[in-house]
Amino acid sequence: MDRDPLRGRRWGAPAAVVALTLLATALRLHRLTFQSLWFDELFGVVFSHPERSLAEIVAIYATDFHPLLYPLLLHAWMELLGATELAARLLSALAGIASIPAMYGLGWALGGRGVGLAAALLTAVNPFHVAYSQEARSYTLLFLFAALSFAALLRLVARPRPATLAAYVLAAGLALHTHYYGLVLAGAQLSAAAAVILWRRRAWRALAPLAAAAAALALLCLPWLRPLLRAAATTDYWPPHPGPAFAARYFHLYFGAEPWLTALHALLLLALPVLLLRRRPESSPAHPLPVPYAASLLAAAVVLGLAAPYAWSLVRTPILLPRCTIVLLPALLGLVALAVGKLPGAGLRGAGLAAVLVGSLLHLFAGGYYRTIRNEQWREAARWAARHPHYHHPRDRFVAALAPAFQFYFDQDAVGVAVEPATAEVLREALAQRAAGGGVWFLETPLGRRGDAEFQHLLSTRFHKVAERRFHGALSEYWVPRE
Repeated sequence: MDRDPLRGRRWGAPAAVVALTLLATALRLHRLTFQSLWFDELFGVVFSHPERSLAEIVAIYATDFHPLLYPLLLHAWMELLGATELAARLLSALAGIASIPAMYGLGWALGGRGVGLAAALLTAVNPFHVAYSQEARSYTLLFLFAALSFAALLRLVARPRPATLAAYVLAAGLALHTHYYGLVLAGAQLSAAAAVILWRRRAWRALAPLAAAAAALALLCLPWLRPLLRAAATTDYWPPHPGPAFAARYFHLYFGAEPWLTALHALLLLALPVLLLRRRPESSPAHPLPVPYAASLLAAAVVLGLAAPYAWSLVRTPILLPRCTIVLLPALLGLVALAVGKLPGAGLRGAGLAAVLVGSLLHLFAGGYYRTIRNEQWREAARWAARHPHYHHPRDRFVAALAPAFQFYFDQDAVGVAVEPATAEVLREALAQRAAGGGVWFLETPLGRRGDAEFQHLLSTRFHKVAERRFHGALSEYWVPRE
């Protein structure tokens, strides 16, 4: 009887994918709202709020260089479920959950059913993927479309037909309209595929399907062309310049910055060329692209997908961020899954998967992932101000440099408070009304500012602080006018 965990009966693969999807669901929904929404999440929610019209959202993002697919999708999602932190994060969690069958498809296209199951397992427990599945941002949606596009590209290279071309253009096009790193993904994929095709067939005419895909994706970029050109022209962006060892640091982060998990995945990747050389190149009617070519395509796409933004960061503007490179993580996990699938012996393959599973779960639970505060506590700062004993006077004012973000939490808790911008005018009004009582609640995070110079001067000279509470990356203060 075949007891190989990667080579079970055909009827067992769908059941295994369902089980892995359920595991991923549990990991991504567990304590989904434990962390307060942080700056990027809050302003994404504020900009896509159901009270805004579609025209307003388009106008907001017309001044940015991020595509519109995620903001519009989040807007429609919150129209259905409400503008809450649970609803906002649930969209990302569902995209992360949908990534499990997508990664099974990528692994299947790369090396068959067993590699597909390994890829699904590696993704289900991957700490980096779990973390961004619990954040109201576009990154797991980007991962999902990237995984689908890698699988479609392997099929396009193997069988260049209209259906495979359309599947790739659709998946890559969705990635393009999810995040600007979709451009990096598409460029790296098509360049790597062209190199593999020329290496395998040595015929330039075989590049025609890739040229058609590139033309179709260029047309899909037209609605986004002006923000894209503006982004390309910018020389001022906030990420630091990447050091030469950035790829190793990013790789470490993909596995929760857990040294032995990083070492295990790195060892499997380094062993892959040797493992592939042990066997003759495989192909079949189901997988007509030999595995070494498919693996080379993914590896080349990862290298190009890191090298291009690194070069741009050195000569133009720093754009490299670990979370943006999640667009390449499907390929990396696919290659690790392939290495596991090529290990000699069912016992060694099972041990490799078990080590990743147990190690990742230990990191998530015993390592404190679900208990550690990592971002600013906007929610806690707002709630402390709203529920503090000093909050009892109808003339209390609430001010913040980033007022819309704090307003979200007052609205979510149904506290009838309007958070005002931190301006000197608000303080002068509070001073004029001091005979009637009341004070000023000042809410702040390191990402905000304490108002302009006049606001700071009035606050420090004409008001007296009577209550203060510091949270992780956030602050609530209560000030009353001096006599």
